[in-house]
Amino acid sequence: MNQKHFNKLKSVVKFAHALIEYDPILPLIEKKILLKRKTDLSRMQPIFIVGAPRTGSTLLFELLISTYRTSYITNLSALLYKSPVLATKLIKSLGLVHTFSGTSKYGYIQGLSAPSEAGVLFNHWFGNDESVKQDKHNLLPAHVVRMTADSMCCLMKGPFIVKNLNNSMRLERINQIFPNAIYIYIKRDVIYTAQSIILARRKLFKNDEGWFSVKPQNYETLLELDPFEQVISQIVSIENYIAQVLNERQIKNVIEIWYENICSDWHRVLKKTAELCANYGVGLQENKPPSNIRLRPSEKQILDDREWGRLCHLVNAIDNQS
Repeated sequence: MNQKHFNKLKSVVKFAHALIEYDPILPLIEKKILLKRKTDLSRMQPIFIVGAPRTGSTLLFELLISTYRTSYITNLSALLYKSPVLATKLIKSLGLVHTFSGTSKYGYIQGLSAPSEAGVLFNHWFGNDESVKQDKHNLLPAHVVRMTADSMCCLMKGPFIVKNLNNSMRLERINQIFPNAIYIYIKRDVIYTAQSIILARRKLFKNDEGWFSVKPQNYETLLELDPFEQVISQIVSIENYIAQVLNERQIKNVIEIWYENICSDWHRVLKKTAELCANYGVGLQENKPPSNIRLRPSEKQILDDREWGRLCHLVNAIDNQS
């Protein structure tokens, strides 16, 4: 998908969301089909992938939902964000099944049944990122979020896996709703993550100044920095916030994964992840895993020597401060 088609698709999705926002019918249908079970849904254990942008989270997400029997938000469910269970039933009735593609466009994977970042949906569930004040009256009530996730699990017959890196800045609310959730914390060498964000800015905005992806709590302060300092501080701020919440909330169900290890041996990484999930109380039942996948780490210098040297200097300065 080229940039022109990607921008056109985004415009169509925004228009569809605007129509759905005022649709009174679909939410009524959704309310009727939500499962109202007597079990304690606060004990649910969805799996959240968190971390900084450009760390391989989309690749990991697609590998997990392609290898194991899981439930997740599809592109259709993300479009019908106030009726994701209804959309999932429609996907199943049409017999649509996602198969691993290994290709994505900044988090977007093509196909109605493909796993989605579902930005609008998770704004509706958990609020906007921490740098933006959120009207709590517009948030979906916690018990409805749990009922929706539980209904998805029952429909798709597997644990609920979520990947939207803005959720990294919503961990406190997520922990309130799902105190037993499992977090897969994906990491990548800061220098290559920063380089990838710079290149994403240039591709999407044709400059270094356009902000890309997750906004940490100190977002407005970071805008005063030059672009290279911004991206380094963006990564560090996101990871510091994640570590702070995990520590303050004493969250123990955390699995740390490095992008480099996924690329070198994704079978081993997924097997270890499944073992740790089982230890935390969530069983991942294997489907037929994707075959003939060859992943190569993109850990190489792409920027010119001057820019690369500046990034290295900034990363070393942060390492010396810590």
